[in-house]
Amino acid sequence: MRIWDDEIVKELYFRLTSKERAGLEVVVKTLREAYPKIDIYQSILGGGAAISAGKKLKGKPKGRPLFSITKPRRNKPSCVRIRIDSKKDREKLADAVGRSWDDINETRFNLSSFPEALAEFNVLLTDLNDSIEVVRERSNGHGYLPSDYQNIVISPTEAENGKDFPEGASLKVFVNRYERSRDARDACIDEHGASCFFCGFDYGERYGDAYSGFIHVHHIVPISKIGKKYKVNSEKDLVPVCPNCHAVIHFGGETLSLDEAKRVLSPDNGA
Repeated sequence: MRIWDDEIVKELYFRLTSKERAGLEVVVKTLREAYPKIDIYQSILGGGAAISAGKKLKGKPKGRPLFSITKPRRNKPSCVRIRIDSKKDREKLADAVGRSWDDINETRFNLSSFPEALAEFNVLLTDLNDSIEVVRERSNGHGYLPSDYQNIVISPTEAENGKDFPEGASLKVFVNRYERSRDARDACIDEHGASCFFCGFDYGERYGDAYSGFIHVHHIVPISKIGKKYKVNSEKDLVPVCPNCHAVIHFGGETLSLDEAKRVLSPDNGA
C-alpha cells in the first residue's frame, strides 16, 4: 500500500515537500516493520503533532503515543520524535535507556533527512527495546527484537568508555546486558570492514548507501563469560557480523566458537 493511500497520513502528506514526503514514507514503513501491531492515527497532541504512532484507546483521543510526526510550522520543519506524556513512563524509559528524558525529548529526525538518517533512526528503535515495558504497552507488542535478544544487539551508539576499550560491566535490564565501547566497535570495523565476517553480506552493497556501515559486532569470547574488565583487542576479539549470522551464533542460548561458526555459516555450507 502506498503511504498516500492511507487516510491517516494523507492530509499531512500533501502539505509536505517532495523530500519530506519521501522521508514520511520511510518513517511510517520503518515503524510498521519495527512494531507490527502499532497504531498510527490522527493526533490531537499539541506541539504541532499531526500523526501519533502508539496505542490507540477507545474514548481517549490522545491514546498512548510512542512517537509523533509533526507537521511543518514556521521555522520548524516536519519531524518524527519520541512522544510520551506520562511522567512515570518517561522516567522508566530514561532509566532503561540510560539517558535523561530531556536528552531523549530533544532527539528529533527531520523528515527531509531520510533516507540518510535511517540507520541512526534504527539505532534509536534498538535502544528503545531496553525499555521493554514501556515499548510493549505503547506498541501493542515487543517490536521486532525479542527481549532475550538484547544481550547480543550491538548498536553504533553504545557507551563510549575511552580509548582503552574497557568492557564487561554488567547491567540488569530484563536480561543481562553488558557495556560495550563504541570506540571498540569502530576499531573493529576499521580493522575488518563492515561486511559480515562469516557470510560476506554487506548492507551498503545490497540496499544502498543509506545502509552502508550497518553491521553488528560479535565478541568471539562472550563478555558474559569474562566476568571482569579487560581491554578488547579489536583485531582478535571482535568481528563484524550480520544479524542473521549473529542470531545463529547465539541460537539456543549457546555461543558457537569461531571455528564452529565458520563451518555452519560458510556460504559453501551444504553446497
